[in-house]
Amino acid sequence: MYMSKVYRFVFIAIVMAIFAGCSAPKPETKPLWYTSPPQDYQFFYATGSGETLKKAKNKAISSLRNQLITKLDAEFAKPLHPLGTISKINVSKILKENTKFIKSLPLRDIQIDKSTNFKGRFLVLIKMEKKSFFEKIEDISNPKFEAVVKKYESLQNEIAIKRFSGLNRLLQEYPILATYTQLKKTTLTTYRVTKEFAFLKKMNDEYNDLKKRLSFYLLSDGNSKVFAKYIKRAIKKEGLKISKTPSSKDSLKLIVKSVTTDSQEYSFMKSSTLIKLSTYDMNKKRISFRQHTFIGKSRKSHKEAKDQSAIHLNGKIKKLGFYDFIGL
Repeated sequence: MYMSKVYRFVFIAIVMAIFAGCSAPKPETKPLWYTSPPQDYQFFYATGSGETLKKAKNKAISSLRNQLITKLDAEFAKPLHPLGTISKINVSKILKENTKFIKSLPLRDIQIDKSTNFKGRFLVLIKMEKKSFFEKIEDISNPKFEAVVKKYESLQNEIAIKRFSGLNRLLQEYPILATYTQLKKTTLTTYRVTKEFAFLKKMNDEYNDLKKRLSFYLLSDGNSKVFAKYIKRAIKKEGLKISKTPSSKDSLKLIVKSVTTDSQEYSFMKSSTLIKLSTYDMNKKRISFRQHTFIGKSRKSHKEAKDQSAIHLNGKIKKLGFYDFIGL
């Protein structure tokens, strides 16, 4: 009898606890679409919050941009990328282009898919159609890609040094073209990027191969020594070797000759130098010739004036580019 009463009290206590639990207010939580945004093949999704609906949408757009940058960066970090082994320098350039391009790209086709007010703040879920975004990237990338391919093909009948200098210019587009191509693949996974990546890899591999095969043997007369040091520096900056022993049959000899005329101009010492640059191949055939005149002034000496003219030569190399400076 006593035990039955005890069971009855326990049963009543359990029932009361259940009802008490059911009647207690549930804690307010953020919607599932906000904490776990959907993923599908038609749209990119992103969420954001703010004091106003507009601010929440802007936060979501910023989040979408960061999402795209993260996806792009992750692809280029993979060891088996279609571009092959990407040098650290090129990876760095590509990652910068990823960020720069995505941050500057207008995103106008954004829709607010869901929104709610949570504890005084607006929460939104935005979506962007992948197909229209892909078409936008194609409109930007295709003309640039076609222009680079056309210029590349025009270099194929040139001598090695001219191909190298041409590729040097074309490869300035390599990082952004890699960004465009990967972004198209990230947007539409069914898109085949084999041809585009194969071309970029081929162009880069050819440039690196030519860099190994090309070298300069630089000869200068006594008057040209102060100028030659800047020319040597420019050759090395192009990634090419300076060596008396040719790297291959494509190596070159650069002969620097100059004539300097000193004069007085009012209170200044004036030094005027005519410098002649002749480039020869391994068969002793001259392939380019260029001459420049540089003038320097000094209140101290003609030597200092000549040093100033050499600095002007260095500025001319930077302005024209090394290959144009020597006539290539």
